[in-house]
Parts: sequence; C-alpha cells; structure tokens
Amino acid sequence: MKLMKEKIKQYLLAGYPAIWIQDWEEDRVCKDLQRIAREGKGLNIPLQYYEWSCTQGFISPQDTDNDRDEHKLLADKVDPIEALKFIASKQAKNQALYVFKNLHFFLDNPNSKYLIIQLIKDLIPIAKAKERHLVFVSSQVDLPQELTKDVTLLQFDLPDEEVLDEVLIEVVGAVGVGKFNLSIDGMSPAQQKRAFLLAAENLGVTERDRYRLVQAAMGLTCAEAENAFALTWVANKSFTSDEAVEFVQKIKTQFINSSGLLEYIPPKYTLDDIGGLEELKNWLKMYQKAFTKEAQEFGLSVPKGIICTGIPGTGKSTAAIAASAAWRIPLLRFDIGQIFGSLLGETEQKLRTVLRTAEALAPCILQIEEIEKSLSGMSGNSINDGGTTSRVGAKLLTWMQEKTKPVFVFATANDISKLDSALVRKGRFDEIFFVDLPTEEERKTIFSIHIRKRGRNPNDFDLDLLAEHSEGYGGAEIESAVESGLWAAFNDGGRQLKTQDILQALASTKPISITKKESIQAIRKWAEGRARNASAVSATVNVKLEELENKWNTLRRISAE
Repeated sequence: MKLMKEKIKQYLLAGYPAIWIQDWEEDRVCKDLQRIAREGKGLNIPLQYYEWSCTQGFISPQDTDNDRDEHKLLADKVDPIEALKFIASKQAKNQALYVFKNLHFFLDNPNSKYLIIQLIKDLIPIAKAKERHLVFVSSQVDLPQELTKDVTLLQFDLPDEEVLDEVLIEVVGAVGVGKFNLSIDGMSPAQQKRAFLLAAENLGVTERDRYRLVQAAMGLTCAEAENAFALTWVANKSFTSDEAVEFVQKIKTQFINSSGLLEYIPPKYTLDDIGGLEELKNWLKMYQKAFTKEAQEFGLSVPKGIICTGIPGTGKSTAAIAASAAWRIPLLRFDIGQIFGSLLGETEQKLRTVLRTAEALAPCILQIEEIEKSLSGMSGNSINDGGTTSRVGAKLLTWMQEKTKPVFVFATANDISKLDSALVRKGRFDEIFFVDLPTEEERKTIFSIHIRKRGRNPNDFDLDLLAEHSEGYGGAEIESAVESGLWAAFNDGGRQLKTQDILQALASTKPISITKKESIQAIRKWAEGRARNASAVSATVNVKLEELENKWNTLRRISAE
C-alpha cells in the first residue's frame, strides 16, 4: 500500500492532471488521498482536498466552522457537469485534489457522456497550469477512448498484511473495550491504537495470533476482512483458536467464490491419491519448499508454473489439487471463459481483478482449466470477438513474464496444439508435462486407490485381471467403473463388491481411447519431443489404439460370463 501511495505522489509531483483509480473500497482510497493531500506532493506543501459525489456535491474533510459558507457553495454542485465547470472557474482553489467518486455512472449515460468527456478534456490544461488535480475513484472503469491519453489509470492493490492487521486490531480492540468497559472518548487515533493493543493483550491475543488471522484473510478487502474477523468472534468467542482461523478461511472462500471469477478449491487430495504420474509427482515434491522463507534465503527463485496436457480424465486437475496440499498453499481455479463480457473493456477489467486477487493471496496456485478452449484465438485467428481474446492472451503472457509475487500457474490442456507457441515456450512455464493413458502398473494402483477410498480392501480383488482388461481406460473412467460396480452390489441386496462387478462396469462403457482415437493420436504426436512424460517411463505409453476395439469386445464377452 505504501508503494501505491508513493506512486500517486510521484504522478502528482510530475504534474499529471488526471488519474483514475479503480478499487472496490472508495473510502479506503479516499483516506489515502487525504493523507497525500496533507503531506503534499513535495517540499511539505499541503494540497487542498475536496471530494465530490452525486448525493453531496463537494465536501472537504478539512473544513472548519469558518469554512461553512464555502462548504455550502461547494455542496450545491451535485450535478457532475456543474461540478466540472466549477473546477474550471475562478472560484476553484489551486494546488488542490478534486476527487470524484463513481463518475463512471454518468459516462454510461448517453445524455451526459459526451459533454462530460469534453469538459474533462477542457480541464486538462487548466489542471496542469494551476495544479487542480483531478482524481476519479470507482469500482468499475470503462474509460472512453477519447480520454485514454489524458487520464492515467491505476488499480489499487488489495490490502496487504499491514493494513489487514490494522483492521484486526480495531476489531479485537473494540471487543476488548466493550468487555473490559474501557473508554476511548477523546483519544487521538494513535492513542486509540495503543488502547486497542492493550485490550487485545488483555484478551490473550498475541502478535502470532494476529499473524495467523491476517494470513487467513489475505485476498479480502478491508470491509470483507472486518466482517470476517467480527463474525469469527461471534461464532467462536475467540481470536486465538484454530477454529477461529479456519472460520475466517471459510468466509474468505465464500467471498472469493461469490465473485464468479475464481473458485477456492480446498486441498481434498494428496499426491498419494494419484495413481502413476511418478515423474510429475517427483517434480512437485522437489519444489515442495519452494515458497518457504528458507528457500528464498538460500537464493532460490520460486517456480513459475507448469502445463499438464494430455488425454481427458487422466488426473491433470487432481494433480493441481494435490500440489496445493503438498505445498500447503491455496489453490484458485480460474475459468477464463467466465471473464469474457459483452461490454468494451469488461473482459480486461475482470482479468485484472483475477490477477490482483491471486497476487494478494500469494503464495498460491492459480489453476487455469482447459486453457486452450479460451485462448486458442489469441494469435489473431478469432474474428468474432473484436480482438478481445488476443488482448487477454497478451495481458496474461505479460503478467506471467513480469509477475513478482509467488503465484504458481498450473494450466491444463486437452489439446495443447491449439495454443499459440508464445504461450508454451520456455520462460512462461517451467515444464510441460504430457499425461498419457495409464500403464498396466498404473492402472493397478488406480484401482487400488479407488477401492480403498470406498472402504474395501484392494487385496480382496484381482487387480491384475482388472488392470489387464482396462487397457485404454483413463483414471476417471476407472474410478467411475469402481463406483458403478459398488452401486450394482448395493442394489443386489447390499452384498460385497466383487471383481466381476467392476469388470461388468468397465464393459458397459466404451473408453475415450476408442471414441476419440484420432484426437488422442494427434495429441501424442504433438507431445513427442515437446513435452516431458508425466509417468515414470522413458517413452509414451505403448497402447495401440487400433487394437483397443477388439480388446474391449473381449472384455464385454468375459464380463458377461
């Protein structure tokens, strides 16, 4: 947050006439702007500060009783056109910040849009000459093309640890003040903070307890974090227990998921839940401590990301969840298709929000599911979206190359050949893993895992027979067969699950290796020499797709006996 504050001061000192700041919390932004005005651009010369809204006109937190007449004059300017005209008039103060809240509403109105655009353009030379700085603050930004060269766009970062700790201190302090009947009336902000810290100490809340809660709230706005901290006290009557921390994490999950852009995925799988893929699992284990302080102090850089490509249903997404559990960092699933909107600039704005949230939660894993479906047109082949896909792809590439926060990108793709070569070259990702159909030994392991997960002993089943007759089946299809066999046993009087039940379930479904034989052959051909095999074998799994139809027919005959 200090970096953003300094950045704004630098823009003002450089004489930038107009800045547009995007953030959900306009009050937080305005408080920082007030501090900047008090401190001044430089040489300790403060700036006048005025806030405008369509409900109150101009107000100034610096007003005193002697300023009431001026305040009344300013408050009459609730119309944005009149407010902009006022800044251009002789009555307006020089060396001042004029902050407009949510002016974007009026830029969407065709009756006022073009007049407001021209007024802003007319104000640019006046703002430069007389230091009447224009600052626009809103949660949504759809900057008209006519203003893109005159107005500088900034995006406020989500609150960092220091800011969230201040929010937590206020919540904990308020609880302590009420519980111990303390009075903070007449105290300065600094005195109030000392009182809150004392109240927190009396509640037994240590600095470590605050750190745990703040880490659990990273990625939330100040208002969301305040609500989460308050609610965890109401629900748990504690700020120090593991339950309190988990409660904040659950609330954060709800907030993130409610955006519709990201999905917080809990670590429900481990690397042991994946059958096969030993090369991929060993790679993930190698970087298990990559995001720790010890690794950084040792001089190691954090990994950028990987792409897992291959046949659908072979464990690519499960590997991302298992990586989150192994590395003990959160996993955010990003469906790129959800950000595409019909309005100009809407898609890019949503992408910025996604990347900003991921960076606020860092270290974390950003999982991009089936990346080729959304970005296959980034080379300019798409003619139906006005170049939006190309811009999104370019923005994502730039961010992946230049990001400084430890966000690990775990991308999956069924047909990676559709992606632009710029996206998959070395430097964007650390590795590209090819996930093929499982080998016979891997199929035995997969059967064992899913049988055990359903409360059965794998030793009671003929795993060799199951593995032999499941050639060409992916991990998801094997899991489905075990589940279907269990249902068959349940519906047959609740008897014990048998090997024959699973064989019959396998025989009832033709595997994807048969139904999409040509696609799989193309994927394998692309992977040769381009991708690292995710399995612990030296070459692509030797499954002859043209023979699988005969083997499946044999399976159907055996299962019917």
